[in-house]
Amino acid sequence: MRPACGPVLWPGVLQDPNINLRAMDIDSAVVLADQKFGFINHTSTDLDAFIGRGGKLIMYHGWDDPSISPMNSINYYTSVVERMRDKRHLNGIEAAMAETQKSARLFLIPGMGHCGGGPGPDTFDAIGTLDQWVDHGMAPDKIIASHITPDYKRPLCAYPQQPRYNGSGDRTDAATWKCVSEPKP
Repeated sequence: MRPACGPVLWPGVLQDPNINLRAMDIDSAVVLADQKFGFINHTSTDLDAFIGRGGKLIMYHGWDDPSISPMNSINYYTSVVERMRDKRHLNGIEAAMAETQKSARLFLIPGMGHCGGGPGPDTFDAIGTLDQWVDHGMAPDKIIASHITPDYKRPLCAYPQQPRYNGSGDRTDAATWKCVSEPKP
């Protein structure tokens, strides 16, 4: 996958702010972009060195993101899980998911747009949650998030779980929600 920076990236890659994008050699520009901005290419599923150093990763993506489909994050995370299964010769996707979740978790946020906003719970302490995981070994199965006011709270659930309303009580109270896995067909 190439960096999704469009015309803003190309003048910087080619060191020419007046570049004619219609006349440039796109293949050469892509190679040069990979050389200069390879760190932007986030599609590698090889997290072994990161995990080996004790790294912990919290990813999150809004279900209402109008810019980047949340399926991109789901597909990436699923690819990380599959690589974990293959690399460690684990028996089944459930074992690979459990192993992956020791170091990396994905949270999908209902109603949140691109990096925030929207009608969903988009305010939460990702850094504090990560600190608790790294410093105290408390891996997050859920993160409590709010929207606009602290009175509106919902849980964000570690993928593949999703928040489900328990059927009674105040829907703006996180206690009336639980993280559940969808049944497999």
